[in-house]
Formats: sequence, C-alpha cells, structure tokens
Amino acid sequence: MNEIEKKIVGQFDVAKAWSHVQHLVEKLPGRYTGSDQERQSAEFIAARLREIGVEPQIQPVDSWLGVPDGATMRIEAPEPIDIPCAPDTGRGQLISGEFIVIETPEEARQLAGKLTGKIVVIPYSYSYPITPEEARKQGAAGMIYGNWGPSDVDILRVTAPQTWTYWGLPDPDAFRIGEQEAIPQAHIGRQSYERVRDLCRKGKVTGSFSANIRSFWGKSHQVIADVGPDHLGDDADFMIMAAHHDSWNPGASDDGGGVAVLLEAARVLHGARQSLRRKVRFMFVSGHENGAYATSTWYLDNHWQALREHAICFSFTDNPGFANAPEFKIEANEELMDFALACARDVVGDEPKINVHRANKTADRGFFGIGVPGIYTRGAFTQAQADAWGGAFLGYWNHSNHDTLDKIDPVNLERNARIRLLEAVRLCSAEILPYDFRRTVAGMRERLEGWQADGRYDVSGTLALARKFAEHLDAFYGPAGTRDAARTNETLKALARELSWINYTYKGRYGQDIFGVDLKKPLPIMNSIDELAHHAAGSPMDLMLRARIRRDQNKVEDALRASIALVTSS
Repeated sequence: MNEIEKKIVGQFDVAKAWSHVQHLVEKLPGRYTGSDQERQSAEFIAARLREIGVEPQIQPVDSWLGVPDGATMRIEAPEPIDIPCAPDTGRGQLISGEFIVIETPEEARQLAGKLTGKIVVIPYSYSYPITPEEARKQGAAGMIYGNWGPSDVDILRVTAPQTWTYWGLPDPDAFRIGEQEAIPQAHIGRQSYERVRDLCRKGKVTGSFSANIRSFWGKSHQVIADVGPDHLGDDADFMIMAAHHDSWNPGASDDGGGVAVLLEAARVLHGARQSLRRKVRFMFVSGHENGAYATSTWYLDNHWQALREHAICFSFTDNPGFANAPEFKIEANEELMDFALACARDVVGDEPKINVHRANKTADRGFFGIGVPGIYTRGAFTQAQADAWGGAFLGYWNHSNHDTLDKIDPVNLERNARIRLLEAVRLCSAEILPYDFRRTVAGMRERLEGWQADGRYDVSGTLALARKFAEHLDAFYGPAGTRDAARTNETLKALARELSWINYTYKGRYGQDIFGVDLKKPLPIMNSIDELAHHAAGSPMDLMLRARIRRDQNKVEDALRASIALVTSS
C-alpha cells in the first residue's frame, strides 16, 4: 500500500462498526423484507449516513414477498416419526407419498423419469443435485431440503422461497412457474435429514408433509448514497458497494456485519473523497432474503443506461468477519481476480490462505448480463470445517436464530473491512481500470480446448476466435505509458459489457438466471455441450441439444468478434 492508501484504510474504526451491528441485532432483529423493522433498518442507515454528511435516498420498491407460516412432516413407514421442519414453498396443502433421496447429479440422471408422485429429499447446498423446477417437470410431488450442519445438530433453516425459480420481481411467466406451479418444499435439520436419508437407503419410506408460505405484495426499502469528489457530476463513473440490510432474526453475520462495514466505509471514504477519481455508490439493498433480490434487480432494470455507461464494479459485502474463520475467499470476475487478490494480500499479508474462485449467481449479483464485473471478498472457514458441518461454508447457523453476535469476531470484521476499503480506494483512484482480460480469455480458451479435445462437438471456429482475441489483448496491454487513459478505460468497460454475459450467464444480457446456477467454469452459456455425453449420437435429444448449442455458439462468437474490434480500434 502507498501512504495515501494506508492512511485511508487505517481510519476504519471497528468500534463504530460494531455499534452498528449491535443496534441491528439487538434493536431490529426481525428485519425481514415487508416488516416494520426492515423499514426502520433503512431509516437507521439513512440517519447514520446523514450524520457523516452524506445525503441518502430511501427507495421503496414494490416487491412480491414471502414469509414462513408453518410446516409439518411425518414419516409413516417403516416407522412413525414426526420431524420438525420449516416451510420454503407452498400453500399449506398436505403432500403424501414415497420419499426418495438424491444426493448427486449422477443419481438425478439415474432416476430421471422415476420421480412421478415422489417427495424428493436432497441435501441443502448452493448447487443442487436437482432443482425444484427440474423435479416438478418430472412429476415430483414435493421436495425436502436437509440443512447443512454437523450430524448432531438439527437447526432449521429459514430461506427465501422464490429464488429457486426466478430472480427479481417476476414477470407473468416467472410468477406462474415460481408461485402457481411450484411444488411444495420444506426444510429439515441435518440430523433429521441423515435419519431420513438412511431410512431411504434401506428401503421404501412413505409419509407426508405440508409447507405454508404467506405471500404478499409489499415494499422493499433500499438506501442509496454517493460518495466522491465534489466536482464530479451525474455522468461520472462509479463503483457499487452493496450489502443487504434485510435479514432473518437476528442476522448478525448475515448481514448485520455487512451493513456495519459499509456504513463505516462510507464515513472513511467521504472524508477522503477528494483523493478519488470516481464515485462510490453505496447500496443497502433489501428483498435479499425473502424477495428474490428485489431492490438490486429493480435498480438494474430502471438504471440500465447509467450502469452500462458508468458502473465499473459491483462489490458485495455479505457475511464478513466470521469468528474462527482463518482463511479468506474471493469470488470475482476473472478480469478482477488478480486485482482483488493483491488488495487482500496487501491488507492481511502472506500468512492466511486466500481461495480465489469465479463469481457465482448468489447474493444480489445480478449484474453479469449488463457486464459490470464484481468482487465478493470475505473471511472463510477451512474446507475441513465446512465438511464437518455438512458443507456449511457460511456456518451451520446461517439463516437461523443461531446467527448471533458471537458468530462475528471484531478482529476478523476489521480485516475483512479493510480489504473492501482498499479495493474501493484503488478502483476509484486508479488512472486506468485494473481489468485484465487476458485471464478472462485464458479461461475461455481452456474450456474450448477441452471441448474440442473431447470431440463431441466442434468448437474449432470459436477457439480460433478466442486465440485471435488473446493475441490482440497482448498487444493492447502493451507498455502502460503508451496508452491514453480515458480511451483505454472506455475500451475496458466496453470489453466487460461484451464478455461478461457470455462468460457468466445462461439467459444472456437481459435475462436473470436463478440463484445458484452452475457458473464454475467459463462460457456456461455453452454448457449444453456437456449434456451430449448423456445422450446417444443422433437421438432426438442429441439433435435438439446441438441446435441449442449452435445458437449459443453464435452468441459467443459474435461477442468475441466485437471484443477483437474493440481492442484493435482503441
């Protein structure tokens, strides 16, 4: 860090941040969207911003919301067992049938066509072996999620019902699929899940469950505030720093800590605003937990052109400062991975392990289509810890009444916050944006080379374009002194707009993929190539998949040609 960066980052006051967490957890613990406490939370945030000289806006957004309203589950055979559960989706109807466990995508493929009338039981994760919509299409009657956590813990998870079928305020088709046609779903604790799973592995298990979600139209309250040099106008570039202020009771780590980090970051950056070249737009979003990411998606839809022209990064802060979390995790678009890692190392040094991954479709990160790169940096548990907790990489208490103040370590919170602050300072003060698309295209090339070597589908033309683009990028990233900063930044933003949607979406520029879709590998828009392995060559499904792949391949090739044109003309 240079001296200016050290001075700014060093001004983060963890005591001030901790006081914000305490207020949210102790005074406003029930701040789910649609509640009076959620509105009070927005007012609290706005008041704290005004105290530091920043003028916020509270934006009430019409939202379709859902809150839990009771659930039951009972095994009838081979032995009667009443199982505690929590609702996810449903209108209280009693669903009876045989329970069937699916723990892996391979099991889901093996059971394809055999789910009619069944109640599908799966382990909770961010990447399901089978989605509720896939199960519905196959005739399943309902779905049960087994919560993560240690085997001897039976914590019930509270979740948002809508995000498995749509993202943001639903259009009529999404509403029909997500609300009117969705199969009932409920959650059980880890201990109960393992008991049900073991029974199903031994033989036929029958029983029933019900789940009731109270759905309604309501308001999500989002708080927006800009921090930046006094001379910048509305046409200035900006990064977004976001956290969700709605939470399930009490919501200490998720996301009282994130709100506290952003409030303190706003204070620090406002004091240092004249040293920045760009603005920081603080977004305290809502509708995160029980509104399918309502306000951030509304903001994207209704500020599309401003975001397309001027947004440089979507930085999300969620679950920062976990207690007993010795590592860090970075999820970012490839072009910002090296930048984000350098920021983290400059704050925490060489000792902690830092895991760097491609960004995924969670946590209000709905900006892939428009092409705004993102960073999400937080403290992380070791893989051994998560494995011992049934995969609970966000802590087995996540989304439960066990998410209390003791789940945050103020020391870890401060370290996490200083990383986020340094990211913001560098993004908003750098003469040239720190995007490195050579890493982005390298990932694309590797994926395309793998598909070409596999031989199921010819991507040689696409691969040739990717290689050509890589060559031109090497020339584009020549000596920095030879580049005009303003022109280079416009080219870099334009590249992000062209490449993000082919590299991080299935639905393209204007659609929204659902929560947790598989974005682990580059070019997911062409993932149907992998499905060819499960169908005989020349079969009807093989032929239909090839038609889809060709269309998606055209999208990728168009984006690569446009990107080549950008770097060769800049």
